Parts: sequence; C-alpha cells; structure tokens
Amino acid sequence: MVCQKKSQAELLETLEIMQKRISELEGSNIKLKKEIETFHDSGSSYKSVVEDLDVGYFEADFNGNLTFANNALSRIMGYSAEELIGINNREYTSRKTSQRIYRIFKNVFQTGKAARVTDYEIFLKGGGKKTVDIAVYLKRDAKGNPIGFFGFETDVTERMRTEKILRKSEERYRTIIETIEDGYYETDLNGNFTFLNDSMCRIAGGSREELIGLNNRDYASPETAKNMYLVFSEVYRTGKPAEITDYEVIRPDGARRIAGVSTTLMRNTWGEPVGFCGIVRDLTDKRKMERLYETVAEQSFTGIYVIRKGKFLYINARAASYAGYTAEDLTGKNPMVVVHPDDREAIRRYAREMLKGKRSSFYEYRMVTKTGDIRWIIETVTPVLFEGEWATLGSSLDITDRKKMEDELRASEIRYRTIIENTGTAMLIVEDDMSISMMNSGFEDMVGYSVSEVVGKKKWTEFISMEDVDRMMEYHRLRLKDPDAAPARYEFKLIGKGGRTIDIFIIISIIQGTGQTVASLIDMTERKKMEETLRYMGTHDKLTGLYNRGFFEEEMARLERGREFPVSVVMMDVDGLKGVNDNEGHKAGDDLLKRAARVLRESFRTEDTVARVGGDEFAVILPKTDAPATEQTIQRVRRYLVMHNMEYPKSPLSLSIGAATGNRGDTLSLVQGRADRLMYEEKMTRKGLVCRIAR
Repeated sequence: MVCQKKSQAELLETLEIMQKRISELEGSNIKLKKEIETFHDSGSSYKSVVEDLDVGYFEADFNGNLTFANNALSRIMGYSAEELIGINNREYTSRKTSQRIYRIFKNVFQTGKAARVTDYEIFLKGGGKKTVDIAVYLKRDAKGNPIGFFGFETDVTERMRTEKILRKSEERYRTIIETIEDGYYETDLNGNFTFLNDSMCRIAGGSREELIGLNNRDYASPETAKNMYLVFSEVYRTGKPAEITDYEVIRPDGARRIAGVSTTLMRNTWGEPVGFCGIVRDLTDKRKMERLYETVAEQSFTGIYVIRKGKFLYINARAASYAGYTAEDLTGKNPMVVVHPDDREAIRRYAREMLKGKRSSFYEYRMVTKTGDIRWIIETVTPVLFEGEWATLGSSLDITDRKKMEDELRASEIRYRTIIENTGTAMLIVEDDMSISMMNSGFEDMVGYSVSEVVGKKKWTEFISMEDVDRMMEYHRLRLKDPDAAPARYEFKLIGKGGRTIDIFIIISIIQGTGQTVASLIDMTERKKMEETLRYMGTHDKLTGLYNRGFFEEEMARLERGREFPVSVVMMDVDGLKGVNDNEGHKAGDDLLKRAARVLRESFRTEDTVARVGGDEFAVILPKTDAPATEQTIQRVRRYLVMHNMEYPKSPLSLSIGAATGNRGDTLSLVQGRADRLMYEEKMTRKGLVCRIAR
C-alpha cells in the first residue's frame, strides 16, 4: 500500500508512473504479456493511489457511464462513490454540454490522443452548479484494445469566480485610469515607463508606443531628471509617497510643459518593490494663468487681496496703498487693523452674508490710514480655493473721493457737474424713464456723439447692444426697488456712432431720493482684443498664421471621438529647407515656409485643419474624406505648386507628401504615423510625384 502520508504531488507522480508503465507494456510485443498481467494484478495498489488524490479520478465505458470514481470525485459532484457507478454524463450536465462531451470523447476514441475539457459545467446532487476541468485519456486492455476512458476532474468553480472578479476589477481599474483627466504612469525601478494612460501621453506629447521604455532623462532637463532621481530614491528608501511641483516635461517637438507629479512605490504580492506609479497633472496653463492673474492683480485699478485664517495671505499694492502701507507691511496681518473700530462688526456681518450668498452688492466701510486719516472703501468678497485651501477673495475700491463728491453734489449742482466732467472717466446720469439727462466729455469721446445730440434726445437703451438690453433693464428695475438687489458693477457691449461696438465695464450708483442713476464707464475694448489675440496666439503658428501643433492634436482628439469618419491625414515636408537656411539665410527659409503655407491655404477646404506641426513639417486633417477624395486633393496641391513656382523660378517650392485614411474606431495618431512614414518614403525616393496614400 502507498503510505497515507504521501503528499498530493507524490500521489500524482506515482499515478503518472503507473499510467506510463501501462502504456509502455501495452505497446510492447507478445513476449511482455506475462509482465502486463503481473502489473494489472497490482490493481489494488493502483486504486489506492487514485483514492488518495485530491483531484477527481474516473473511469467510464464507451457509452459515457462511470465504472469507477474516487472519493475526490464524489466530493466534487455531491454523490457517493456507489451512486456514481453507472451514471451517465447526460444525467448531471445540460444537453448542450453533454453533446460537447460526446464529441470530445469520440475524438479521443478515434485518435487515441488525450483531450482536455475546460469550463465544463455540472449539476450537483443537492442542487447548484460547479465548473470543472477534465483531462480524458483512452483506456486500453493488456492487448492494447480500447475498453473505455479514464481521466481526472478538477473543481475550478472558485478559481473561475475569482478570475471573473479579478477581470472585472482589472477592467474597472483600467477604465478609471483611462478616463481620468490627470496623467497616470507606472515605471520600473530604473524609472522607465511601463504603462501610461491617454492623458499622460497627451501631457508628454507622444504616443504610448513612443513613450513606453523612456526614462525621465529622455524627456526632462538634466536638473529636473536629477531632482526626480533623488525623489524616487527617497520613495524607494522610505516607502513613503512624495510629490514634485513644477516638474518640467520636454516634449519630442521641444515644447515644454509644467507638471505636478506624485509618486508611490509599487510592490508585488510578496511585498517586494517592483517599480513606481503616480499621477501627473499638467500645470502649464495654470501657471500661465497664475502669472496672468498676478499681473492683472498688480496692474488692476482695484484693490485685490486674499484672506485666510483671519490674515492677509496676499494683498496687491493698490489695496495696501489705501491705508498708506506697502503690501509687505500688511501681509500676514489681521485685516481689521486698518478698519475703523466702529465699522468692524458691520464689515464682519456684511462679509459673512456675501460669502453665504445672502448679499450680492458691495458694502462700504471706513479705513484708518497709517497717518490716522479716514478713507472710505467699497468692497466685495467671494470664497475661493487658494493653494488647496478655502480662502476669501476681496476686491475693493477707495471711494473716499466719491464720498466727498457725493457731499458736494448734494450741496451744489454746478460743482456736481464740474466734478463729473473732470473725473477722467466716461460718466452719465440716466433718468427713471431711461433718458440721458447729463453726460461728460469722456462719454462723448466714447460714443462719438456730442452732448447736444444725446441729452434730452436719446435714451440710454439706444446705446446698449440687443444681447444685453433685457438684462440691464432687469437690473435697473430691481435696483430701483432695492439698491442691493442688482449688481452694481458688470460688463456689457455699448453701441457707438455708426454701429461701433465697445466692450464696457460699468459701475452703477443710484442717487437716493431722485430716481436718477449715475453710470461710470471704462472702455475695455483693447483688453478684450488683447485676450482674443492671446487666444489666437495659443492656437496659431506665429510665422505662417496656420494652426499650431497643439491645436492640431486637440482637433485630432476631437475628431477621433466624433462621427466625421472617414478622416484623412496628410503630412507634408518642405524639401531642401536646411539648404536654403544654410546658403541663403533663415529669412529666406522663413519666406519658403510662408510660401508653403500660402499654397496649402489655397489648396485645402475651409473645413480642413491646416497646421504647421514642426520646423519644416505641415499636417492637414480632412474630415469626412476617403482615400480617393484625398488623392484628388493631393493632386490639387501638386497643381497649385506648379502654378506657384512659375512666380518663383529661381527658388521653386517642393513638398514631400504622404497621406493616410482612418475609419471609425481607428486611432488617428496611428493614421498620422502612417502618413508620416509614406511622406518620408517619398522624400527619400523622389522618383515620382504620385503621392502614396495609405488606406
């Protein structure tokens, strides 16, 4: 008998040796018949081995009826060994499954080759189901004749359930990773990328195929790479996560992006470090906006400050100057040090109401200056998230002069008009019926009408654009009922003489007891144009006026998500640009690029996206365009080139062109890659002018 203490592995090994020996004996010549019979006499020992197995063992006749089952098979199926003898697989499987088993057993019989049945579902005696894996072998007698089947059955129900849960978990994990806006990465212990999500690819400016395997030394400056090494080394040493702010990423095209990086040590099942993972957030635009906001704040004609935990966290020079201090004097101080003692409780109440949304209009208070003088301040506050924590953003104006002006206006209409006329700001007084009763020279210059053409003859609504008039009239109606019920400061579009549109920032005040409204207007047109210019510069190439690489990539991503397929991508390269730069100078090279841009603008449709994506490289996206239509477009480019070069016989323009077409479900970056390769092939061969178009 086999020792009962043998391990599962040892029992399986013994059984395997016995089966192998049977096969060897059955395949030998007649002289070994006596040895075969002797071996089969050891059947009790053989059966003892299979009874000690933890996996199910069975033997069956050619009809699929069980002739032997070990204890493990009984436990798996919920039947006793006696109940299993004679039972057919049709009795504990579905019809479809039994038909499948029949085909597999038949193939084993016909070929003599063992087979494996995976994901085999059986019904249990007590109800319920299990999933098992079966290995089936052909059973032969001593003469080598088939007499039935034998095999092994393993319960994989729990494993299948666990694998299903793991697959769902993995799918959910990957879905989350791919849909987050922040970049996610994984690296090995040497810092080489092993996985990146789509957002990380966009931040780094490359495809996943291009970036996998890269080290931080490949896409960062030496100083940044050194800093990354020190941080990752510390994370490896301590096991504690770390963050790196203002991490500079250098894209393949040379563009630089600023990012915030977090990193965490990854470990395997045994707790051993295997790499790093983390989140990357593109802070480039945020940093630009912070610099812009800082510039705006410092140049603003209003006082701007941030208060957190009862202290000035930031205050611009203008706000500090109201009280005769510098920004450095007040930073870190309690704001109440400059507020008149009698107004402190009121200002706290007003601020709380405004922060909770219960008050929308500004409030006023008195400020005590460094020299003890009293100044009047107008203020609004709003909650903001500043450096990761909630704070209060305040905006204020020194209205001391306006207060004095109001006193003087009440005392003397003449003095009142004189002050308005000489204030340096466009101002007017609007009556309750919207007629204009007074305007200064600043308003004359702004709208292009004289006082005689407006006062008593035109209504205020005639100067307001149609898109803003309803809103402003509603403000006026609310303001007459309650001065605090409508905004006192906002933007709108003013219509001047000849239909000229002017962007205006307006400050409105009600003259109590008169029904009159005083409006101060500031021309913001130039600032608006500057904002438009900045937006244009952010999406266009400065030299050629075509779209830049950033806009091109955004448009590729947008079209890939959209329904405008097929989408074709054309890649073009200016031939000989380096020679022109070297021999004639960079100005001549720039002129050649401008000429190329002109040809492309004339050759493509307005709905096509034409961009300069590199030094001498151009790319075009053609939505809803298949390969034949793209080929026709390329031929049009060729014709335009010929006509163009007639004007420049001494410096002809030549373009290497490649194109590819993508359909729904294709990755457009890969389509662009195919077009780029074909363009490069044409550049290398230059044997003909027929563009290669990949379909």
